Amino acid sequence: MSPKNQNYFGTNFISYYSVSIVKTNKMTSLKNELIGTWELLSYIEVPIDGTDSIFPMGKNPTGLLIFSSDDYMSLQISANPRLPYSTNDRFTASQDELVSGFNTYVAYCGQYEINSRTGIVSYHITNSLYPNFDNTTLRRKATFEADVLYLKSLDPILSNNSLVNSYLTWKKIEKGISISNRLDALQSDNNLLSEL
Repeated sequence: MSPKNQNYFGTNFISYYSVSIVKTNKMTSLKNELIGTWELLSYIEVPIDGTDSIFPMGKNPTGLLIFSSDDYMSLQISANPRLPYSTNDRFTASQDELVSGFNTYVAYCGQYEINSRTGIVSYHITNSLYPNFDNTTLRRKATFEADVLYLKSLDPILSNNSLVNSYLTWKKIEKGISISNRLDALQSDNNLLSEL
């Protein structure tokens, strides 16, 4: 191989390798930021027709979003407060109670995939409280601000007869913080959000 070709090969190999490292680092960096447990701060749905925003779980919902290091995720969101059933047997609850319980809770899980170039996180849903989400993919645009994660849906869904995009704000739970301290901090964050 001539020195010219050797230099060309070397330069291109180094360039390719450098680009590969950058791409890998971007994906790794985004994944490292996502991994962990996140507590819900707000959940808003915005109709694509420009009408007023909706709070599908009320203005003080609670929830957890978990991203594992082995590419699995789980999400649970609840209205706050929720009405308890009149029975301790969920299979004998009244029709109204079942409807209320279903409409005040969101839950699904599956594997997630990251597009490091676009910052899009795709959830490949395997199990969902709402069965129509099973075996579908939900895409979210992820942005960060310190320990706060903003997730915006990219594919509108029907919600109460309106096509909407969802906007969810999450705060990362620090390791070693007690449940009571987390609840106090979450209430404080919710109070600040309600004042905006």
